[in-house]
Amino acid sequence: MRPFKINPGADLYLSDKSTLSLSATYGGWGMDRLFDTRYTTYYDNGVDKNYTLSDNDFSIDGLYYVASSNFQHKFAGDNHKIDISLAAWRWNSEQKESSFEQNADSNHNPLSILANNRSNTEELRNNVHFKTDYVLPVSFGKFELGTEIRLLNQEGNVLYEEQD
Repeated sequence: MRPFKINPGADLYLSDKSTLSLSATYGGWGMDRLFDTRYTTYYDNGVDKNYTLSDNDFSIDGLYYVASSNFQHKFAGDNHKIDISLAAWRWNSEQKESSFEQNADSNHNPLSILANNRSNTEELRNNVHFKTDYVLPVSFGKFELGTEIRLLNQEGNVLYEEQD
C-alpha cells in the first residue's frame, strides 16, 4: 500500500473566550522489504566456519483512523483557562514475513535446507485519550489541576508455520 493521509479539521469560535476544534485523519501505511543475506560464522578455534544463505520477504500494510476534539475556555484574567480534549484512534494492520535458510559451501552455493518459516500477523488497536487541564493564576504562581485517561484495546492473530 502506498502511504496516504487525509486530514480535515475546523475551529469553531463559540464566543470570544471559547473555541471548539474538531479534526479527523484517515490514512494508510505500508512497506515491503526483500533481502538476501550470506552469513559466514567463525568459531573460536579460528579454523572452522559455517556458511549460510538466507532469503527474506517482509511486508506490512495498515490503515488508521483518528478523531479528535479540543475545547478551550478562557476565563477573565491572564492565563486563567480550561482545556478539555478527547481523541480516539484505530490502527488495523497485517504483517507478513517469510524466511528461507540454507547451509552453503565456502562459495555460498546452497547445500541443504536449514529452515523455511512463514508468519502472518493481523493486529487491531483501539485507543481513547481524554485529558483536562485547568489553570488558575494566583498571587504566588498558579494553581493547576488536570486529569488524563488513556484506554487501549489491542487484539491480534498470529499464524506461524515452520517446515522441517
